[in-house]
Amino acid sequence: MTTRMDAPTVAQLVARLRSASAAAGDAEQAAMLAFEGLLAKAAPYPDVHAALAQYWQARTGSGTAICGHIGQVAEALSEAADELEHDDQIVTGMLT
Repeated sequence: MTTRMDAPTVAQLVARLRSASAAAGDAEQAAMLAFEGLLAKAAPYPDVHAALAQYWQARTGSGTAICGHIGQVAEALSEAADELEHDDQIVTGMLT
């Protein structure tokens, strides 16, 4: 028995990319909030708090923090959705 698998439409692919982009944006926000929570919990321990704050500043200042990478993924997914949608409009226009 052969199972037929329907290929997703361009609109479905665009929707999936936009959903993944939104999820990555949410993950970026969650990572930032988690680190802020960690800093707050470390407040009673000045040495630990200072080390964490220094770590965070070094990472965010250079753009290498995990949050920055997650944000880049979100942007790339959104851009891919835009490009796919644009290319589909071009192809659709050529076929009609």
